[in-house]
Amino acid sequence: MPKGIKKIKFVSIANEANSSNSKFSPDRWACVPANKKAHFHIKEWHNETTDAQKKGKIYWIVLDKDRKNIVDRLECMTDKLFSYKIPKNLCGYPYYIEASMTGKPDSSFTGLFLSGYCDPLIVSSAWSRTRGGKTIKNKDSQNFGLAYGEVVHFHARTEGINGEIVVIEVHNEMWNGDYKMRTIYNVEVKDGQINLEIPNTSQWKAHIKQIQDNEEFYVKIKRKNGPYLKDKEGSDRHGQYLNIKNQLKAVNKTKPSNQTPLIIGQPNTNIARVGSCTFKQIKINEIDEFPVFVDGKTKVKPISTTPLEEKHFIFFDFGKTGVRGDAQSVLNPLISLLRANQHSRIIIDGHADERGPGNYNLKLSQDRAEAIMNFFKSNGLESSKFECHGHGESQLKHKGTNLTEAQHQENRRASIRFNYYENTFSPIVFETIAPFAGKTKKLTVSAVGKERKGCRGRHKDEIKVLDGTISKTEPKNTITYPVNANIGDDFIKNYILYFGKYINYFSSMHKSYYFYINSCTYYPQDNKPTIHVKTYPDIVWLAHGKYDYEEDYFFHNHSLSLQKGLAPEFESLIDSIYKWTSLSMVDYMAKRVLLDYIKAEAQKIEIGLHAIHNRTQEKKGTALSLTGTTVDFIAQTKYTKYATSAAMYGFVCLQIVIEILILLLTRGRSGISKLKKIKKLAKGLKKLKKVMDSLPEDVEILGPSMAYRSGLYYYKQADGRIALVWEADLKIEPVVAVEYKKEFDLLDYITDKTVKDKITGKQKQKDFEDIRDKAKGTYEDKLNNIAASISIVGGISIEQNIKYNFLTKSYAFSKQAGNFYDEARGVVAYGQYVKLAAEVKLKMAYEDFIFGLIYHKFEGNLEFKGSALIGLYQSYGKDTEGFYIENYISFSGLKVTLSAKAKLMIIKYTIFDVSTEDEKGKPKEYELLAPDRVRLFKIYLLKI
Repeated sequence: MPKGIKKIKFVSIANEANSSNSKFSPDRWACVPANKKAHFHIKEWHNETTDAQKKGKIYWIVLDKDRKNIVDRLECMTDKLFSYKIPKNLCGYPYYIEASMTGKPDSSFTGLFLSGYCDPLIVSSAWSRTRGGKTIKNKDSQNFGLAYGEVVHFHARTEGINGEIVVIEVHNEMWNGDYKMRTIYNVEVKDGQINLEIPNTSQWKAHIKQIQDNEEFYVKIKRKNGPYLKDKEGSDRHGQYLNIKNQLKAVNKTKPSNQTPLIIGQPNTNIARVGSCTFKQIKINEIDEFPVFVDGKTKVKPISTTPLEEKHFIFFDFGKTGVRGDAQSVLNPLISLLRANQHSRIIIDGHADERGPGNYNLKLSQDRAEAIMNFFKSNGLESSKFECHGHGESQLKHKGTNLTEAQHQENRRASIRFNYYENTFSPIVFETIAPFAGKTKKLTVSAVGKERKGCRGRHKDEIKVLDGTISKTEPKNTITYPVNANIGDDFIKNYILYFGKYINYFSSMHKSYYFYINSCTYYPQDNKPTIHVKTYPDIVWLAHGKYDYEEDYFFHNHSLSLQKGLAPEFESLIDSIYKWTSLSMVDYMAKRVLLDYIKAEAQKIEIGLHAIHNRTQEKKGTALSLTGTTVDFIAQTKYTKYATSAAMYGFVCLQIVIEILILLLTRGRSGISKLKKIKKLAKGLKKLKKVMDSLPEDVEILGPSMAYRSGLYYYKQADGRIALVWEADLKIEPVVAVEYKKEFDLLDYITDKTVKDKITGKQKQKDFEDIRDKAKGTYEDKLNNIAASISIVGGISIEQNIKYNFLTKSYAFSKQAGNFYDEARGVVAYGQYVKLAAEVKLKMAYEDFIFGLIYHKFEGNLEFKGSALIGLYQSYGKDTEGFYIENYISFSGLKVTLSAKAKLMIIKYTIFDVSTEDEKGKPKEYELLAPDRVRLFKIYLLKI
């Protein structure tokens, strides 16, 4: 059950604010005359409040109208009335009054709103070049050097309209009547003041007809939907006059800005802090160096919080007002803090003990408060910041007739209260990619330009890091700390679980580290971190798939091993299942034939599931690195191997089932109907049929070949943020194609053309074959031979490339977006192409025998391959300018590979054994003609 004060009430007092001169609503609000004290007392307590608490001390708190900022607070006994007076300049603004046992505002509505009233009035007005500067208002037509285009400031002190929104009109006094030059709306009256910066006076000049050497301007002020406000003399003209000479000064155009100070008691959060306990820069070094904080500037905005409140006590000798030496040790650290909070209001309450006459003690307590004020003023603080009150012996801390000297000392005191803002920022979030599985990456955090002069004693020259429950502190300005990602040693075993977290938007995949670098100027609260480091796992997830596709098609051209066909373990398992579920040998043989067919079809399928982790990381904004530890999930985890084989098996079986279902449902008519459709189509394509019939038998129709590759990974962009990126490429080449391929034996062709016609006789065919066999050689299968082939393929292809950034939620990436891609992706390309390929193989072998033993032996092989592709393509895509269609001719370049081997042995000694192939046995590749691409046209369907 709640304890404490449930409700307060407004108390009517004669000659002060009372029921006859005030307006009020019980339990809600009170509106009292200006400069009349309004009195309040406790109306009702909560039931659980004890009698001792009802006779103890409470706090009376004055808040702003939003109940967020404390304006004033006073401690007193429960039996005393609380009084509060609102001066004329603050009338019109509603304050909230409440009582609290803890000294903290209550979240529930237990208080009253209090406002003062008086006649609205403009007390004074002035012009200046700068806020609070020398006044340039005059009545003697002096110029003070002001020209059109210069910035001017208008100031006015008001009564009765605090917190209101007013309208400012700038008028020009002309001989034939005044002219309204400009109207400025939504100007707020704060603290009873209007402070308005007007930058664009150059616009005034254009509206003045018959402009004079000196023009006079003044201001009119009116309440929203109300009349013009007047001064004490009854005039509605204010700031008479601002004189501007007939000259123009070029300046940048900006809007007028309201520079009125904030409501009394609340510091200005826009004032730059000037404390000398500070640092200038924070840098983080990993692979690159990132300055995350420079001279108070960071990408993270300061937190908007309730002002902090400080309260300090200064003690005095009996009958004295001088500031003692022990008091200076309390006051000196406050000077830099108050300089940094230029708009804080300092309330100094002086007190005396009960010894001595009441009037004497009242003056003594006032002098003590002013002594503290004078100490601050002597150290450069403005007197307008202070409010001094002498309370005499009315607020004793200790009461009684037998007080000790120590208790009397605590009664002889002055309390200093003020609200202030510290530069409290939210932690700077720094993201990085880190290894795991026992490996770490070093992160170096440095604070540059650290100073500790003027520190109020809270901050040490050190950097602290918090890693979960582990804490480390370095007593210097740089700390190097090893960081890693939030993945355990069971990565391979439980990779599916980790991958699920990786792609789950609502799952936290990062690990957190907190660094503490604190000073009075920046990040003063040493219990709050300065930098929040988030480490993301260094993994590149890769998936590959191929169907009847022979060429390499790897992610970023990084070669990996793929599973081709069913795994032997899976074949053995299926074979066992077939055997034990077969009812007869015939049934088993039928299933065995089916398995062999499925195995043969599965050989056309290749699948790869990999991850590359703990990589050699790339620098920010550069190409993705794939150098690291490679995991083959199919080869290294049994369940993945079986799952992959089962997927292949299911894919092939699905094809068979679909064909069988079609035949059963159509009772075989589907095959006949297909033939009829083909026949009907053929009738309409007689010309094409004639062309097809005229083609040689070496022409073959090729079915589709397709390949897929994709990668998912975290990447550090040029702006330092971590993005989750998905890349996927799909290529079908061909969708359909026609191939003409011719193979022939050059040695047969040469002997046939040069020897066969010259041999005569009945056995000329046998003689020709003897000569040909002698030319080719006869030992074993190592025949001398020159073989050649030529291939021409014409087809249609499709390729789609996608890159998607989950951070920016964008397919098209550009430098302007602050990301790491220079070119747009998300392109679909269709094309028709012709591919030419030629191959020549030369094989020579020779052996010489002496006495039945090999004397010398020579073997030589020469293989030459060449290929080129030319195509006409049409692509659809999106780049930084918009959605487009592009037609272009693409030439793959003319590439050839050459492989040559030669070996000579005499008796058992190798004389030479040479080869042009590399260490892996691959032939060397040469580019005779470079690839090229010629754009025919590019049309934008939609500009962005």
